[in-house]
Amino acid sequence: MFVSRWSWSWSPRPKVHLAIAIMMILVALTLFFVSFSYSHRQVTQNPIVDGIVVDSVPGADGLHTPIIEYNSPTAETKRFKSKLSTRPQSYFIGDHVKVILVGPTLKPKLNNFFSVYGLSAFFLLFSSICAIGATAVYFIRVKGNKA
Repeated sequence: MFVSRWSWSWSPRPKVHLAIAIMMILVALTLFFVSFSYSHRQVTQNPIVDGIVVDSVPGADGLHTPIIEYNSPTAETKRFKSKLSTRPQSYFIGDHVKVILVGPTLKPKLNNFFSVYGLSAFFLLFSSICAIGATAVYFIRVKGNKA
C-alpha cells in the first residue's frame, strides 16, 4: 500500500473550485466591461433617429416582431424588421420608437435596453452568480471544515 509522506488536513477540491469560480468571475466581468463599453459607444457615437412601427408580424411561436420605418440621414425612408421579438406584443402599429444607425453602413437597430445592453446585463448577472457560488464554496467547504 502506498503511503504519502504529505499529510493533508484539508481537501484541495474546494480551493480548486474557488479558483475556477474566481477565474469565471474575472472572465465574465471582462466580457461585461467590453460589451458595456461597446454598447455605450453605440449609443453615444452613432446617430439616433425617430422611427414608427408600421407593422407587427406574428411568428409561428407567438412572438411579435415589429417592422419599423425611419428616415435615414440621406433623407430616404427605409424599413427594417427588428431582431427583437416579444410575447405579448410590445410594439403596436403607430408607436414611435428610437432607432440607432450603427456603423459606416448605418445598419438600423431598435434602441431599447435589451437590444443595446442585453448582453452586458447577461455577463453582469453571470459574474454575480459566480461570485455568490465562489463565496458559498469557500465558506461552506473551507471555513466549515475548521469548525
